Amino acid sequence: MALELFKTAEKYLVPKLKEEAEKSLVKNLTLENLIEHAKLAIEFKAKDLENAVVRLAAKEIDTLNEREQINLLPSSVIYKMFKSGK
Repeated sequence: MALELFKTAEKYLVPKLKEEAEKSLVKNLTLENLIEHAKLAIEFKAKDLENAVVRLAAKEIDTLNEREQINLLPSSVIYKMFKSGK
């Protein structure tokens, strides 16, 4: 639901709705939706979501490597992970 609201808010330029939807996406971020949300954060310039993605990816880097998902992350997310010290 939050994903659709986020995209709709972006499309119709409703910043408050986009902000609230982004908060929900951050709150519900998991390893299972990490790749999708990372791409979304980059595409829609959602900085809070992108920062949350970077933090979770850095924390779970071993799991992402085991699942062979690290290479699915956008390069900007990987760069920020390593720049932040992981």
